[in-house]
Amino acid sequence: MIILSCKACTAAGHFWDQEHLKDLDRLETGQLLKWTKYPVIRIPADTINIEDVTHRFTPRSPMVSDTLLFDEQNDPDQEYPVHDEALEREMGRNRADVMRRHDSPYEQFSRLGLETY
Repeated sequence: MIILSCKACTAAGHFWDQEHLKDLDRLETGQLLKWTKYPVIRIPADTINIEDVTHRFTPRSPMVSDTLLFDEQNDPDQEYPVHDEALEREMGRNRADVMRRHDSPYEQFSRLGLETY
């Protein structure tokens, strides 16, 4: 049995201030998520100014442009990505299904290249 994993990058926990946000007027606040009554902030990706490219959220940034699937059983150090188009499509469908069940915003589908799933 092949066990697959998928790497994803995040900057959760990063402190956002005026140095990191180019245009504060474009931030949107409110009840933007169906599953919570708490207000959240929507920050357009192109307003974020972070030098470290691994923390950028621009659509299809270099950090999310390639699919990285790994066989955890035979490659526990995740040095050799699995290249299998059918498997990548299946994993994309699975990820999109889970995102839909959790009411993920459309922008997340776009950012991850999952608009067609």
